[in-house]
Amino acid sequence: MALRLRKTCKKPTSESAICIDDFVSEVLVNILSKDALPFYRRIYADTKVIQFLQEISAKCEGMRPQHRRESGSIDLEPTYIFATQDLTCNVSPISCFVAEIKPKCGFLYEGHTLDANKRLYSRYRMQSIYKAELAIGNQQSQAQNHTTDVSRAEFEARYDPIDLFSADYDRVQAAVTGLCGDFVFSRANNLHLWHAGKHLKWPMNLAILQEVIGVSEQDPCLIVRELANLLLPRLMHPQIRQELDTLVKAQARLDAIGIEGIATAWDRLTGSRLEHCTMGKLSELQTDLLAPASLEEYKRAAAYPPKAIENALDLRTAMIAHLLSATLKDVSFFVDVNSKTQLHWVDLDPKSVRKLPHYALLDAQISESFARWLKSHPPGS
Repeated sequence: MALRLRKTCKKPTSESAICIDDFVSEVLVNILSKDALPFYRRIYADTKVIQFLQEISAKCEGMRPQHRRESGSIDLEPTYIFATQDLTCNVSPISCFVAEIKPKCGFLYEGHTLDANKRLYSRYRMQSIYKAELAIGNQQSQAQNHTTDVSRAEFEARYDPIDLFSADYDRVQAAVTGLCGDFVFSRANNLHLWHAGKHLKWPMNLAILQEVIGVSEQDPCLIVRELANLLLPRLMHPQIRQELDTLVKAQARLDAIGIEGIATAWDRLTGSRLEHCTMGKLSELQTDLLAPASLEEYKRAAAYPPKAIENALDLRTAMIAHLLSATLKDVSFFVDVNSKTQLHWVDLDPKSVRKLPHYALLDAQISESFARWLKSHPPGS
């Protein structure tokens, strides 16, 4: 069993959160395969639960990354917490090696855009360049993954979600190799590995990883290749391919307009730029558009995402559909590497409507950053 705990947010918000169990059972069940979705059981917080949370917080808070501690901590006064299946440890004695993968956005943008690069490069790869640029500007340490400019060769070697979601064996192999390379060389955290419930870290748990994949050498490149060879057959299984295909089609269907199109419609209908909105200075229309989304609105957006924005209702529905797509772009899945073929989705939280101004600003910043990088790193360089 695993517990899902609420966090307190140090930035005050008036948005009323939709409970994850309702969001999954009433909204996502109509988008993804029911068998792959988690089941949550509510545990109401009495004094014993509160005491337990206090003990957990005292032991765990210090181990969380600093940036996560700064944004919030475990809520020690929740109405309830959730119990769900622990997917990191298979009860079967035959298998105990589990992979957790965050696939990200698996389609290229086809809507109206001022950035032609969106039609050629995945959002994930474009954003990796933006993150590297930020890291250079902030003079971050190597432990935070990015200290130098990303070369064209390194860019091409990195994981690309477009390849993982394709049906082509060679492209899926390239994606899996990229995931394993990112894991071994600490370039990203889209792949996590678990052995008998233990979260494997590189290089601290190298010996366990060597045993699992059956190699004695410590050569990182060999580890990457053999780990990819172990993961690839499972990720090519028809049942898993079907689940991934369902996910990427839903991502694209719900985000046909895109944040750039939403921002353009916002500008036209409200007379202001979405990325410049501040919560304390909103018109009545802007306040309505950025109000918390209800379950009924989520269900309507999931069933009928607009293909064009003609009025404020279209804009509101497109915004909520975009947030649904954002949830699907941020999911992870667990898969048992050695036996079961069923994958299990996790990280299915609904996104806040009030994040849309940030999403619009981030989208523009990613486009500008990638254009600068591409100018000095053209294909073939």
